[in-house]
Amino acid sequence: MTSPDPDRRRTILALAAGLIALTGCGDTDSETPEPAPPPDDETPTRTEPGPGPDEPSPAMETPHQGTGTPVPDDVVFSKPGGGEVAATRYGTGDCGVVLVPQRDRDRQSWDQYARRLDAAGFQALAIDEGEQDKAAGVLAAVRYLRAERAADPVVVIGASVGGEAAIEAAAQDSPTIDGVVVLSPAGGEVAAETLVVPVLVLVAADDQPYTAVAEQIAGGVPGGSDLVTYAGEAHGQELLASDHADAVRSRILTFLQSVCAPERS
Repeated sequence: MTSPDPDRRRTILALAAGLIALTGCGDTDSETPEPAPPPDDETPTRTEPGPGPDEPSPAMETPHQGTGTPVPDDVVFSKPGGGEVAATRYGTGDCGVVLVPQRDRDRQSWDQYARRLDAAGFQALAIDEGEQDKAAGVLAAVRYLRAERAADPVVVIGASVGGEAAIEAAAQDSPTIDGVVVLSPAGGEVAAETLVVPVLVLVAADDQPYTAVAEQIAGGVPGGSDLVTYAGEAHGQELLASDHADAVRSRILTFLQSVCAPERS
């Protein structure tokens, strides 16, 4: 029997090997699975940053912490003899405090101090008393606090001409005013001689002529009054922003507590 040609045999073997290789590659491609999509819980998402540990969420914010209204409340009421008084009320405490500004300021100038009073448990009412008959504006504010806000007792704090108006109002209608605080009073010496309520007088030593007026008022109150003099020349409401601010606020707070809650003073 004739043996096969070696070259032909090698050719046949090479072709067979090629066919086997091609068949194997085809099977591999058909059997390789498509990559599966990631599970739903692995799908990347964008998370909005939340509030920090000391930061309240928007729904829980309380912009003004105090004993009363979340924000100051603007009100308008009539005053004796005609006209109106514009005012801003802070808090709902039982003890009312009327704040009367000096000539070059309005009720907004009391905002920071009024918020302090609210936080301390008082109901503050800062007023624009007007240029005419300032005492009437003070009395209207006192009556508003008593009639509309059920405040009792009521103390009036006035600066400069506001202090003069506070003294004159208390002299006209002492039963409705339980105490008076004046910062650098611009007048009221004569009216002070008829007062029957507690009076606190605060003034800077070099704030003339107001220092002399303060001394005369303090000495003229029949039942006596407290006169506190501070170094410097800060005038009126400036005392609450001076180097003596902490001492001034503390002294006023002590006075308010003695009038509004004498058992705790």
